[in-house]
Amino acid sequence: KMATPPTMVEVGPEANALTVKLVPESVIFGHITDADGLPVQRLPVQCLRSTVTEGRRQWQQAGAASTDEDGHYRLASLRPGKYLVVAGPSRVPSIGAMAKTAHQDAGYSAAYYPAPGDSGANGGVRITAGQKLEADLAVDAETFYSITGVVNGPPRMAGWLRLLSRDSTSSDHGGAMVRRDTGSFTFHMVPPGDY
Repeated sequence: KMATPPTMVEVGPEANALTVKLVPESVIFGHITDADGLPVQRLPVQCLRSTVTEGRRQWQQAGAASTDEDGHYRLASLRPGKYLVVAGPSRVPSIGAMAKTAHQDAGYSAAYYPAPGDSGANGGVRITAGQKLEADLAVDAETFYSITGVVNGPPRMAGWLRLLSRDSTSSDHGGAMVRRDTGSFTFHMVPPGDY
């Protein structure tokens, strides 16, 4: 889609009247809790917008935030459209999740608003201009894992690997540097799932 070029206007007592139409921006906000109803702090929250690119419907990030100390988040400046809110997974170990799982590498799983249907598909939720939508979610504490490996093949070069979920609505789960001397890599804090 090409951007509209700017329009020049004349200002002054002899100028024609000009009408500027503003579209109020929408907000999605909410509260993230664990299975016991306690607030989850510093959990990443993404807002994905449904778009069509080259004839294919896909989700693109439209906003991001983290929960505060009380588990609240706010995603602002959203245009009208269809959205999906993804809370989590944790990027760093969480003390609350460690206490619940008794594992050092523990965090909170991802949760979606709206929740996926029985087929696993998620059509999102439509928001209108100026709408304020409350989306509260609960996440589960889980043991997270590390994935370690070696990239074989000459010549040994340093590089960067990304770990992507098979779920098209999830973001990547970070990266890992491939060591030049050994070809080894490690992904930390990987939640259970298919990659």
